[in-house]
Amino acid sequence: MGRQSQEFSARWSVGCWILTVSVALLVFLVVPVVFVLRLHNGQTEGLQVETLLLLVPIVFLIAILFAPTGYSITNDELVVCRRGRNIKIACGEVQAVTRTSRKQIGYGTLRICGVGGFFGSYGIFYSFRIGLFRAYVTNRDCFVLITHHVRSKYVMLFLDAA
Repeated sequence: MGRQSQEFSARWSVGCWILTVSVALLVFLVVPVVFVLRLHNGQTEGLQVETLLLLVPIVFLIAILFAPTGYSITNDELVVCRRGRNIKIACGEVQAVTRTSRKQIGYGTLRICGVGGFFGSYGIFYSFRIGLFRAYVTNRDCFVLITHHVRSKYVMLFLDAA
């Protein structure tokens, strides 16, 4: 049997676009301009804060590596495609796949480690309704909840609406 693959894009929602562009403008325009203006005016007091703020673009660029860019499903595995290392989930380890909504997951979701806005929402999250899960979401309108039976964790993905 051939190795067939089905590809899905990770399209951004309008909110994701607005937040990502806003953060990018802040990080790459406002922070450096404030830093240069303070140096130009001879204000060297308190430059430690501005120096630390210059690290924010580096963190921003690192976050790009972890953002989902798409999804691929083969006979053997589901792959969350990213600019950095992809996430692979073996199909044999999947217990259930359910289409779900933000309401079913719960609005009181806590981000444990990850990003909750620019380039999407991805990382480790906690919901009082479904517990601890890993999210790779770029659009909060449609979710697929994947129950992983080996690790007993949930993986939530946005897939193109079918």
